[in-house]
Amino acid sequence: MPKSRISIVNKDLIADGLQSLGLKRGDIVIVHSSLSSFGYVEGGADTVIVALLETLGEAGTLILPSHTDVRSSNANDYDPDTTPVRKDIGRIPDTFWRRPDVLRSSHPPRHPWAAKGRLATGFIRLSESRPIGSHHVAGILNAVMALDGHIMTIGCSNMENTSIHTAQLAAYNAVEGANAKKADFLTGEERNQVDQPMLEAGTMRTGRIGDAKVRLMKSRGLFDAVRLLYETQYRSRVIKTVDYRDDTDYPSRAECEAMIEQLKNQAITRQVKGDEAVS
Repeated sequence: MPKSRISIVNKDLIADGLQSLGLKRGDIVIVHSSLSSFGYVEGGADTVIVALLETLGEAGTLILPSHTDVRSSNANDYDPDTTPVRKDIGRIPDTFWRRPDVLRSSHPPRHPWAAKGRLATGFIRLSESRPIGSHHVAGILNAVMALDGHIMTIGCSNMENTSIHTAQLAAYNAVEGANAKKADFLTGEERNQVDQPMLEAGTMRTGRIGDAKVRLMKSRGLFDAVRLLYETQYRSRVIKTVDYRDDTDYPSRAECEAMIEQLKNQAITRQVKGDEAVS
């Protein structure tokens, strides 16, 4: 049998694909990715990063996971300037944080984030403000949803979409009137059930860039889809939860929620100024 041919992609082809999915200048987007899923990328991971940044423009914000192998018990082993990204997170995130113009959070040691763009400082500051184990409560992923941001998966599924953990917690707390910091009810491949309700609601688009299947979804749409699944399919199940309490060594939940509001105001202010400049 002849060997199947792999796609060869460059920056322009990737940028065209991103734009055809609806990613545009000024957007906020979290990206989960697999470099090899494209096929062969001319220039490697940097090419993908540049295509994303040029598509978003100076008004946009790009956020990538920068998670490590460092355990919380060995927090001092984490150095944001040297500690590599965990291998399963991928080559693109490990290349991204090493760029001199990218901010990487100094905390938490196992689940840091990296960002570049007009709101990068605020997002990273928020991610550093959450206690270990409480990053799904008033954290960076809640902020992306609150600011009508997007999530993109490139060559991977919603099993790798970290926001699903935050969305599950938000759904459980909202429906049950609870105050948990962990409440996972979707496990493994069950997380891919969110695709259909988002497609039906028009909050997710899919396409291909090279050999990679790409999803672009609204973060708020993901939260809505997860809540729908909880209310219609999973509420009757026994769910293991962990209660949330503020940690006096870190800003309180209320303080972090105020930080999210500040980010929203900052985004609106800059948008208005940008519109005035154009007019």
